[in-house]
Amino acid sequence: MDARGNVALAEHVNFVPGATGRFVGQFSTDQTTLAGTWTSGDGRRTLPFSLRRVAESVELSGGQSNRYKVMVEYLHFRSAEPFYQALNQRLAKEAQARFNRLDALLKKQTAGSDDLGSAAWSKGVNVELIHADKSLVSLCDTSYSFTGGAHFDYNLSSGNWIWDGTRLRELGVRDILKDDPAALKRLRDLCVRDLKRQKAGWPDDLKFDAKIPPPLNLTSAGVLFIFDPYLVSSFADGAMTVLIPYADLRDLIPQTGPAARLADQ
Repeated sequence: MDARGNVALAEHVNFVPGATGRFVGQFSTDQTTLAGTWTSGDGRRTLPFSLRRVAESVELSGGQSNRYKVMVEYLHFRSAEPFYQALNQRLAKEAQARFNRLDALLKKQTAGSDDLGSAAWSKGVNVELIHADKSLVSLCDTSYSFTGGAHFDYNLSSGNWIWDGTRLRELGVRDILKDDPAALKRLRDLCVRDLKRQKAGWPDDLKFDAKIPPPLNLTSAGVLFIFDPYLVSSFADGAMTVLIPYADLRDLIPQTGPAARLADQ
């Protein structure tokens, strides 16, 4: 980004050589909106784009000892609507509880030990905003841990929050997917097919637990599934994602509810 707020970003996709596209745009004077044009990698297609800042990232960091570090990130939404104000309170409360829990855990694990390696131990949580509209917010958390060894470990979890007009509610699996073994098998098959397209290491090993499926997030385009490292491929490949369009989910989701609402948009 230059001094005038002009931005140029290259788009890259796993396993595809070279840039698949380019975003060129400019920030508004108040730095809340980025708008411009996307151009395909071959230069043949262009589309307008606009990004609006809806939240800020807040970090809780520190620890009771220089032998370890704790960092928990959460989002604070800018809207004054009751839904977002209630969600802000919930996210801040949960983040503080997470920080306190991780801080206490690392304090206990590192107490009285001189064999911690050359790097300080660390635990924390990063958050990514997947979707936000007037009545639905979808978040993905990455919980990471380093306690020595070749590399840190991490796993992912998702949260989908709705506003029913009077109160905040976190969606459960049954709010998003039908409780039907045949539907879940078809959903697994769709995920495996896409993972093979992405050249995942061992997609056929994917198991779908009807009660605890992989983290899933509602988006405007479909349901996004996120698979932890080692679940379907190597750690080097990182977390792998599969977006199943709503057109392929019509008979796999409840006919009423937030997923059906997004599918109808």
